[in-house]
Amino acid sequence: MKPGQARLEKMIKTLDGLVESLKTTPGVRLSELYYYEVLKNFYNDIYNNYLSGDPIVHTGIFAPMELYKAMGIAPYSPEFDALFTVMMNPEEAIRFIDRGEATGVTKEVCSAHR
Repeated sequence: MKPGQARLEKMIKTLDGLVESLKTTPGVRLSELYYYEVLKNFYNDIYNNYLSGDPIVHTGIFAPMELYKAMGIAPYSPEFDALFTVMMNPEEAIRFIDRGEATGVTKEVCSAHR
């Protein structure tokens, strides 16, 4: 297994379960369902490119993702991933933040995610 593969698989499995649950939830807002489907596709693209060796680009959340997708490149936004990690698994997020601080990243850089 490649480094990080288990984490990606866990994210995808969690999102898949959430999407399936929302599909059967009476009165669910379609925007909420579509949001989690987009998230699942975001992680699926990264996962598939990671396993196949196809390119993944480190990008910001405001970059035009469509350009990367058109070129077969999976866009990866660390800011987006950090926010999603906090939302889905706060304990894991704190562990990552603590590791960053231990390497010299200041608390202010990660304060929005705390």
